[in-house]
Amino acid sequence: LLDGAAGKQVEAVFERAGVEHVVEVVETRALARGGGDAHGGANATATRAHRAVVACKYVRRRLETLNARDLSEYLDALEIVHRTELKEGRARYGPKFVNYKWFTAMHLSRATIDDCTPYHGSMSFLPSHEAFFSRLDESLHAINPRVAQPYWDTTLEDATTGAHWAAAARVFDDDLFGRAGANPEHVIDAGRFAYLPIATD
Repeated sequence: LLDGAAGKQVEAVFERAGVEHVVEVVETRALARGGGDAHGGANATATRAHRAVVACKYVRRRLETLNARDLSEYLDALEIVHRTELKEGRARYGPKFVNYKWFTAMHLSRATIDDCTPYHGSMSFLPSHEAFFSRLDESLHAINPRVAQPYWDTTLEDATTGAHWAAAARVFDDDLFGRAGANPEHVIDAGRFAYLPIATD
């Protein structure tokens, strides 16, 4: 930010992403001995400042790399999406809030008994699911502006656990999303997402 300040670093931590922040850097340094000040003193300093507008962007990180606070806040917000009715959520968090029932209805819209939804089995798969992710991001941001969705790298799971990924993957641990294959009913029965109700109409 400051001309001639090569090698110097300034670190700032922003608590809110998706907005611009004004950053001001002020450097104070002592003048060379003998330079003096206006009154001939030997301890004069020089100060220079630079102000810049910076954008703090959301960054999608790998799930396993989140620190304890970021992981907890992400799971807290996601649980609210799953456990809060749409009307209640919008009254509390604003119009960007949508819940899991909203996503279920959207994802199953125009589904038939013989075929899947229009979001599968065609060229629409990738862009439609990216749109779902973006909509979920907006809902999570409405709940907690610090939260950004992480991603799960299945290629790493495949490389490290192979055919045993379902049992070994960190994402299915009880303190994350839990396992649905540990009982005949395929119900998640441990952790914060245990026994979540499923929309049926």
